[in-house]
Amino acid sequence: MKRIVWMCYCHYGIKLMSKIRFNVTAEALRPGINLIEANAGTGKTYTIAMLFVRFIVEHGFLIDQLLVVTFTHAAAAELKQRIRLRLTEIYHSIASDKTALDDTTLLWLQGLALEESVVLQRLKIALLGLDQSAVFTIHGFCYKTLQEFAIESKQLFELDLIGDSRIIRQQLADDFWRQTIYPLAPQDAALLTTHYANPTTLLASIKGVGQRVAVYPETQPLAFYLEQASAVKEDLTRQFETFTGRLSEAVSQPLFKRSFQRAFSTHCHAISQWLNEGGLTFPVNALNFMSYPGVLEGLNGQKFRATKTHTGLERKTEYLVSTGINFCLIEKLLEISHGASIALRGLLIDYIRDKEDGVLEGAQSASFDCLISRLADLMVNEDGAILKKALQSRYQVALIDEFQDTDQQQWNIFSQLCAQKKQFLYLIGDPKQAIYKFRGADVFSYFSAAKLAHHRYTLTDNWRSSPQMVGAVNTLFESLENVFLLEGLSYQSCDAALSEEDNCFKLAHELLPGMVMWQLTPDEGNNSGFLKSTQAQQQISIAVVNEIISLLTPGSTYRRVVNGQSAILTPKDIAILVRTNSQAIDYQNSLREAGIPSVLNSAKSVFETDEANDFYVLLHAISQPNNTALLKQFLTVAWLNVNASELLSIVEDDSLMGFWISRLSEYYQLWERRGLLAMVYKLLVQEKIAGKLSKRPAFERKMSNIIQLAELVQEAEIQASLNINGTLGWLQQSINNPQYSEQELLRLENDEPAINILTVHRAKGLEFSVVFCPVLWQQDQHVQKENSVIQCHEDDLMVADLGSEKFDQRKQLALEESFAEDIRLSYVAMTRAKLRCYIAWANVRTKDSSNHSALSRLLFNPSVNKSELSDDFSRQQMDLRALVGRHQGFFEYHSLPPDQAIRHLRAVKKLTRLKAPEQCSRNLKTIWQINSYTGLSALSLGAANERPYDNAEEISTKSLVASSSDPLPRGRRMGNLVHELLEKNAFAELAKYSESVTKIEQACLRFGLSLDDPQLMLTLLRQVVRTPLDQQDDGFNLAQIDDKHCIKEMPFYLSHGSINTEQINAVLGDEVIYRSLSAKKLAGFLTGFIDLVCVYQGKYYLMDYKSNYLEDYSSASMIQAMRAHNYGLQGWLYSVVLTNFLQETIGDYSFDRHFGGVLYLFVRGMESDKPCSGVFSFLPNAEKLEQLSRLFSDA
Repeated sequence: MKRIVWMCYCHYGIKLMSKIRFNVTAEALRPGINLIEANAGTGKTYTIAMLFVRFIVEHGFLIDQLLVVTFTHAAAAELKQRIRLRLTEIYHSIASDKTALDDTTLLWLQGLALEESVVLQRLKIALLGLDQSAVFTIHGFCYKTLQEFAIESKQLFELDLIGDSRIIRQQLADDFWRQTIYPLAPQDAALLTTHYANPTTLLASIKGVGQRVAVYPETQPLAFYLEQASAVKEDLTRQFETFTGRLSEAVSQPLFKRSFQRAFSTHCHAISQWLNEGGLTFPVNALNFMSYPGVLEGLNGQKFRATKTHTGLERKTEYLVSTGINFCLIEKLLEISHGASIALRGLLIDYIRDKEDGVLEGAQSASFDCLISRLADLMVNEDGAILKKALQSRYQVALIDEFQDTDQQQWNIFSQLCAQKKQFLYLIGDPKQAIYKFRGADVFSYFSAAKLAHHRYTLTDNWRSSPQMVGAVNTLFESLENVFLLEGLSYQSCDAALSEEDNCFKLAHELLPGMVMWQLTPDEGNNSGFLKSTQAQQQISIAVVNEIISLLTPGSTYRRVVNGQSAILTPKDIAILVRTNSQAIDYQNSLREAGIPSVLNSAKSVFETDEANDFYVLLHAISQPNNTALLKQFLTVAWLNVNASELLSIVEDDSLMGFWISRLSEYYQLWERRGLLAMVYKLLVQEKIAGKLSKRPAFERKMSNIIQLAELVQEAEIQASLNINGTLGWLQQSINNPQYSEQELLRLENDEPAINILTVHRAKGLEFSVVFCPVLWQQDQHVQKENSVIQCHEDDLMVADLGSEKFDQRKQLALEESFAEDIRLSYVAMTRAKLRCYIAWANVRTKDSSNHSALSRLLFNPSVNKSELSDDFSRQQMDLRALVGRHQGFFEYHSLPPDQAIRHLRAVKKLTRLKAPEQCSRNLKTIWQINSYTGLSALSLGAANERPYDNAEEISTKSLVASSSDPLPRGRRMGNLVHELLEKNAFAELAKYSESVTKIEQACLRFGLSLDDPQLMLTLLRQVVRTPLDQQDDGFNLAQIDDKHCIKEMPFYLSHGSINTEQINAVLGDEVIYRSLSAKKLAGFLTGFIDLVCVYQGKYYLMDYKSNYLEDYSSASMIQAMRAHNYGLQGWLYSVVLTNFLQETIGDYSFDRHFGGVLYLFVRGMESDKPCSGVFSFLPNAEKLEQLSRLFSDA
């Protein structure tokens, strides 16, 4: 066997073992630690499957003695399928026709020193037991191990796996906040909460800090900072007048910026108030303003220009020194505040680390991270000796895929699992593709393993890409020494395993280079030659769309040749790789405008979408079906497709509002009975959401998001046993703080052939014929913008810095690590292409700073690139053209004009026409529905002029204007306001005038009302609750009824069978306050809300509030209003409901003893000194009530 050997050095500076080119069928299987560095496209999955087969055949291991671990569920499923396929192919080939195998496998079989019958027997046993094979994700392996070896690992036998531990961590943060902040004095709490005002923001400030990461700096106890702050505060109080006097005198001079002078007194007052009065706010902004750096910044630079001997800053500094102002106490307070904030965050980290595992154990649960840490601890501690021995006895071979994405805990698990001399541990990965640091992956753990490896190999035959693509990638990454900026991580050239004739990209018969270099040209008027980021992104986006149009236009002569088969390009052959989810959405929008189908395979969380916010609005409204404010928000959700005029019509129509309240009540009941998912599916069908959204762009994307959200919320509701309010809280928290777990990442919206748009991180492991990389010229700014917590490596260990003296130094290290990962990200992006890759370059930079992106390092000489003079368009163009000239078969160059316009693609795919069935066999018409008084009253017969002109249901400009006799506004909003105040407040309190004007004003704002004098509303409410409701009993008024004897806004559902409204007319037709209904058949439910049911002296009364404005409130006027609005129908229907309720709750119910009557309170006409003023009451006839009740009970 021909061996190619590379010498390399690890990042420790220690010479590592030579790497041997790995031949999977010929290389001896050696016990110990074997490290295989698999370059992109070199057949890593094939290698693992073949190793699996070889261990089965050559060593006779049973299938459950081999462990295979990979990164994702999809990768595990693919590996299992590949292993099954490989075993099957070899078994059938031996049993029948050996010529069906490839040459390398045939040579391997021929070289085996085993009888053919033995090989077949071993393969057959493996195939029969394949369903029991140990092919797992890392979390799946840890979970199964802890469950199966529960006694040995001292774990619970049953564990609920929690994919999302946000709720647990938030609960711990809340507990920590209560225990730490609540007991403090107000001024101490104010100091600690200056930077983080609540537990949620405090928790967010330590996001990403792992369980085993060393945290800096070491801090003092919180009491230390609080005592220091108190002492400094006392000193500053004594000296503040002197300090502000001197500073005020200086500020009054024209040496300061006007903005500083204007703000000076405000900040001065804020500090003075805190010093003398204390308070709940620590004046950190004011202290920063009055600090030395703040005052220095406030000086006017025009007054302190540089001279021949002094810079402007030096002149400012000299001036402040000359004023004699002592900033020490201000600076000390800010230092204490900063230190206290760091200490608080450090304590929270310790608290969560100490409590999280215990909380999960108490709930018989485990999170993904918890699974790994538990097993890792057991594998390295004496407590896990029995478990480790059991695992070592079970698994003789471990094949670890994607090992570059491991961390120290995972390495501890596998190194201990295969610590026996006769065990085989194969670590397969590519450190050049280590791009998941944000998930906790640590490429330095890979190097730790490399140092301990007994044998090192590499895979260099590229089976993915064409020779042109392989040559282009080799050229870029070979051009620089130490290209990946990590000692020991060098680039080894790959060999193209595919022939040029059988795998290439052609235009007609012309063979095209593998990599296309685009350079964006500056505008003609741009003298600097530098580009702005927004302009560059826009122009490159246009170029990408236009090129895709050229590739896909019918009649195009572009051809892809794969394995000798020539075909035109289809949308699914093309991918656009971006950095961020927002960029992915922008590209999808651009493609949609051009008529090009695309699919988003994004790392964006579904909780970041517009549909998530709409979903919350929808659920919030359903959770409170009688809340008209939430109902109006519900109607604005895009899913319902209600336009402005339709919304106004609904709001102004009482019957339509009643219909929607009934509809939300229906959804609420379904949610409670059958769960959220059933309710959402019912809503989607009943409201015809799919049809309405189909008229909008990105219909499939929106529907996919809605279904995914419903499933996630349902899962959380079940897992955490959440009630409706708890479910809403979980959804709101998920929207505010998405976690990007695998379950909440956006799903593919369709399976149709479409352009793939995805982030580079999501693209890893995938391959496409043509790949566009339009944003590699950008620099990752995440670490640069981070000021809360910095994570980097020191002495090969991960550390987190919350704000120590070394913060800036560690930030620089983190920036270097981020830049190195950016280079690896570029490598991953380019190596996704099989035939052609488009790389866009834009010289986005400033006058003082070059574009120091990873792509800049790869394309241009870094030493030259640091020079401002050579970092211009012309020089870069010269470099790119020179690169193409040296490697014409690999690269081609094009300059992009700055004023491109998107073309439009005509008919990329044909749409299947929908065809309606010739005959519908079902009768879709039904009389079953949910009815309400409001809906039934719309059937009222009678002349239109029976209805008074002014009524509470109107919403118009005229109805909101008060009259001189009644200064309160009219209309529905006024009615809603009265109902809310009477519902939300105790009647006895309203009678005492104890309600604050502020509460009234806040309620008015919610309903869009403006009262000139809120006291008038208080007066009205007092009159309502104090007016006697019986001529013979002055003591019968609302104020005398205890709230515990009331049911306010009583909801009800009354089921009934088939009823004709003419049957209702027959019972109530002679009632003066009832208007007959037009003919209609009804079946289903009657629903609604009764304003008030109360008990007084043993009798139950039904009451309804009316805010109608009448000319007078005489008995005749009230009867006219009752009839005009058909309130009589409402009173009788509600009496049926109350009767049913009382019959269910009172064992010896009697109408005569228990039913008190029906009262309609016309609140504007009620006067406390006139019994029954504004009150219309009646006692239903017992016989009629019985007839009506029987009508509604015959279901």
